Amino acid sequence: MAKKINKLVKTLGIDLSIGKVKLCLLDLDREEKKLGGGWSSLPVNFEFIAEKEYEFTEGLTVAIEAFLAHHKTEAEEIQSIIFCTGGAYYMFKTFAEGMRYVASILKMIFPRQKVYFIRCDSELIELKNIFELPDSAASAFGCTNFLGTALLAAKTFSEGLAIDMGTISTSIIPILDGEIDPVAAYNPAGYIKHRYSTGKHVWYGAMHTQLTYITNQAKTKKGNYNLIHRSCTTNTLCSLLNLLEPDVANPHVQLETSKIMEREMSLLYMAETLGLDINSIDTQDLLDVTNDIYFQLIYKLSDIIRNILNNMNYKNFSTLKVMAAGLGQEAFIIPALLACGFDRSQIIVIGEDKQNKLWTATSVYGIALLALEKIIGEQINISMETIS
Repeated sequence: MAKKINKLVKTLGIDLSIGKVKLCLLDLDREEKKLGGGWSSLPVNFEFIAEKEYEFTEGLTVAIEAFLAHHKTEAEEIQSIIFCTGGAYYMFKTFAEGMRYVASILKMIFPRQKVYFIRCDSELIELKNIFELPDSAASAFGCTNFLGTALLAAKTFSEGLAIDMGTISTSIIPILDGEIDPVAAYNPAGYIKHRYSTGKHVWYGAMHTQLTYITNQAKTKKGNYNLIHRSCTTNTLCSLLNLLEPDVANPHVQLETSKIMEREMSLLYMAETLGLDINSIDTQDLLDVTNDIYFQLIYKLSDIIRNILNNMNYKNFSTLKVMAAGLGQEAFIIPALLACGFDRSQIIVIGEDKQNKLWTATSVYGIALLALEKIIGEQINISMETIS
């Protein structure tokens, strides 16, 4: 008797960062070949226990259960779960401690399902094998949330870059001969160090980056202003320059002070960043300062992209493609690519998705899609388009 095949396949992508978890549930109707699903970014309470030791079992469990309840899905209905991290392991003395701690939580939540951790070279390692890995191997599983975007990009082109800017950082991932940064396969355990030392991972994000991390000084026609240490963050740039719509950006952040703010509050924060108040400097001067800081960030990103391009053995710049994704897609990545000399026809984005806005959550979208493909044994096409 032939084995019965479930009509509906469900997979879950999990991207755990410090204080929040991003989740993406995808379902595929095998008969109609119809892909559906949704995502959320939910808070996870990291309770301090001791130096470099935190407890978040209950917080992560509650977040996952609430997400599944919202989508009217039981854990038993999900055939495959894939986990990546955007920095949760930093809360432990070593990545190995963090990796095994998370694995123990997921084992408790999903005792019967296939649960995978994704390694930096795109290899999927079953949860049961995670506990057997030597400590030295854990670095290969640190900060792996870049892979979601890279997996989507590799579906579309064989030579170019995948770039994803989230709330706190930016990943720039080469695609070479159809492979996601082949450097990862040579030395998985050393790849996170390689990414950090070469600019493939930088701490520039659309919402949380302190402005003093971008620059110490803003130049305008009326003068040069030094930024003080207690500066505001990039969400203030986005608020004052209308770079991000609140309904797009705010679901990604938990604290009210990190969300897109009202103009008056943003002006107050920007004035304080200069050591002033709103009565000491006029609005236009504050906007000039904001614009200068914004363009300094664009130029820094473009320089980083150029350096990575120069270090890769691409055959022809004019034939390269770049996938832009994440919360900073329109506001930061595309302007930086144009400043690098890319033509608009070379820049690719995920097709219009007004309801789910999956282009802002590619870290979990890409890996949840990989889980689906692993189950059904075939590639799933997604809608991509060049920018106009």
